[in-house]
Amino acid sequence: MRVISGPDKWTKQVTCKARGCGSVLELEAADVKPGAFGANYGGDSPELKFYVECPSCAHPVFIDTSDLPRAVYDAGIAWWRGRKP
Repeated sequence: MRVISGPDKWTKQVTCKARGCGSVLELEAADVKPGAFGANYGGDSPELKFYVECPSCAHPVFIDTSDLPRAVYDAGIAWWRGRKP
């Protein structure tokens, strides 16, 4: 079931920046996933980023943490702390 409107409804429009795509996506909180991104070579450690996968080209579209609802951010932090290094 989807919430169409209400006090807890969060949506955001983003544009996919992958070469040749440019799709405009409307996100809901349930669409956002946490992930570990960054080079893990030579001692570099990955960083937590929030993203959605573009349905047109399958590339990740990153979302700034300041734009996320608190519940999504907290769930991502819990995932980050519980993952295996």
